[in-house]
Amino acid sequence: MKWGYKRAFLRCALLFAVGVAFQLIFGNIRPDWIRYPLGLILFINYIYALILLSAKSERLTWVRQLSDHYACISSLAGMLVMTLLFGLTGQNGSTEGFWGALGFRSMSTSWPFCIMLLYFITVLGMRAIDEIRNWRKRPALATVIHSAVFIVLAAALFGSGDMVRARIIFREGEQQHVGISPQTGRTSVLPFMIRLDEFIMEEYPPEEIRLPSGKTITMQKGEPKMFLSRITVSDRKGERHFDVKVNHPAQVGIWKIYQVGYDKEMGTSTLECVRDGWYPVVKTGLWIILAAGIFMALTAGYRRKREDRQ
Repeated sequence: MKWGYKRAFLRCALLFAVGVAFQLIFGNIRPDWIRYPLGLILFINYIYALILLSAKSERLTWVRQLSDHYACISSLAGMLVMTLLFGLTGQNGSTEGFWGALGFRSMSTSWPFCIMLLYFITVLGMRAIDEIRNWRKRPALATVIHSAVFIVLAAALFGSGDMVRARIIFREGEQQHVGISPQTGRTSVLPFMIRLDEFIMEEYPPEEIRLPSGKTITMQKGEPKMFLSRITVSDRKGERHFDVKVNHPAQVGIWKIYQVGYDKEMGTSTLECVRDGWYPVVKTGLWIILAAGIFMALTAGYRRKREDRQ
């Protein structure tokens, strides 16, 4: 392995060690401290700093190393390893035990993961800025994709403090406008009132099993096939009715209302209201990536024919 790769992967290992040290000293990160407008200010200044560094890349070797292929490959490999490790440990927010103390059970608020993510975004941003500065020498489509991915990840990171989660437990006929954060336990007042009109649940039918003796027994599965909350949302615009199912949230302005649970014995339905103020930025970046991918797929045959002719 060349020294360039060794140095790049060593940099990732050192950043991971710094993240672990911060995790053990300070505990989980509280993303709510970078709420708007501080998150937006940090985002703008972060991009400005990357542009200034890129302008001085010809004189500063360590700056050039942030956009070379060694840094790109090592940071991407580091993020893949981190994502795999965090996925295997299970995300329940616990700080107990060895993995919990290291922050591996709370990926979005873990120092090791967030530091590695910030490093990966920085490398990607430096790469995108370098491609924009030398746009005549670089493939335009690759520049667009790198820039869009950078915007999506940076917006998600700096906008994490603006995300609000409010979980509410309803009984039929009840209406509420105050929820509790499942992460911090803080209460949030919603800009609308929610009333649970009806909760519907369908279960899998009983299954008959034939024994070797010839007898047939019926197994009661008791597992839900589908559960749905019919709600009415009231705000200044009036009343609107929604059917909320798993993976089918209701959209109320910039808020989304998800079906996250139920209690059959208590006869309750649990809804979670989520607000992400940076979602339009992330969504725009994702659409750019999708459009670029479709364009690449549609023009792949043409580019191959032109290369063959040459």
